[in-house]
Amino acid sequence: MLRRAAIHRWLLVLVALFVAMPVAAQAPTEGAKAGAWIVTQAQADGSFPGFGLGETADAVYALKATGLKVDLNVQSFIEKNASAIAAKPGVAAKFVLAELLLGYNPRAVAGTDLVAAVTGSYKADSGMYGGDVTTHALALLALNAAGAPVENKAINTLNSVQIADGSWSFSGDTTAGAGDTNTTALVVQALVAIGQGKSEAVTKALSYLQSQQNSDGGFPYSKASSYGSATDANSTGLVIQAIVATGGNPTAAPWATATGNPLSALLSLQNASGAFRYDAATPDDNAFATYQATPALFYVTYPLTALVTAPQPTAVPSTPVATATPKPNTPITLPDTGAPALPLWPVVIVFGLACIVAGLRLRRVA
Repeated sequence: MLRRAAIHRWLLVLVALFVAMPVAAQAPTEGAKAGAWIVTQAQADGSFPGFGLGETADAVYALKATGLKVDLNVQSFIEKNASAIAAKPGVAAKFVLAELLLGYNPRAVAGTDLVAAVTGSYKADSGMYGGDVTTHALALLALNAAGAPVENKAINTLNSVQIADGSWSFSGDTTAGAGDTNTTALVVQALVAIGQGKSEAVTKALSYLQSQQNSDGGFPYSKASSYGSATDANSTGLVIQAIVATGGNPTAAPWATATGNPLSALLSLQNASGAFRYDAATPDDNAFATYQATPALFYVTYPLTALVTAPQPTAVPSTPVATATPKPNTPITLPDTGAPALPLWPVVIVFGLACIVAGLRLRRVA
């Protein structure tokens, strides 16, 4: 009886360890479905719907993460709107990354230098790029990816506006409870990109993110905010990226619990169409949520430099380039982004389970 009880305990342990594997294996397939949905959202002018110009850059990130080709009408849209893009440093920073991903020079976009637009937003007195922490983090990511120098004071300023609980707020407000997961996750990725991934600031930020995790494994914008504490796709996707950027695994401890993990929580918000809804209470397909969730399914983090392709022709062809459609249930292989690879231990566990079950059956026969 003791031996049988011990076997049962081992079975429970092995099953618990095995739970995370199907989720991790499922993510690329679901990511391909999300990418296919994003393709259908392309507008005639090459843009993608959302809150503003920056959403088109987010759509480019998502499509590149899935391995799909991006219709070159997107580049035509970017060039026609280069001046408007350059007028806002946060948007300019987003499109610096998008241009690098598309294989174009962000310093020469229809006569507009988007890198200069970002560097020109720097304020020496505050040490900030732009007027908020999100823009500042995007600027650090964009300048680093473009090989442009980053002001030393900009890093010190980022540390100075970290809130005591380890978070950052969008506005830079350092009042207790003002921080949010979205800004914090983006800042963490920016710090990792510029070589500050082992800093105390990042360690404190990860502790803050853990404090915001819901029982289903997902994340809200902030438990202290007026948006509520429900898990949403945008926040969960960004936090997954921060976890991966710092060498963590969103399906393992300390992020995985008996009731869920960030990846399973994110997948639970995917609709049958392949798109993501913002949260469980908002069932409609949400373009912005889908753009932000998709890279996380492939463990692709900012600044996305691992996805940069060979330069494409600078001339935009008169006819759009056909977009590839992923084969159903076919995982897409991406370049190494530093994400934790799917481990081999699940195979060993399956074999072990089979052996144990076979042993129990033999005992019954005997």
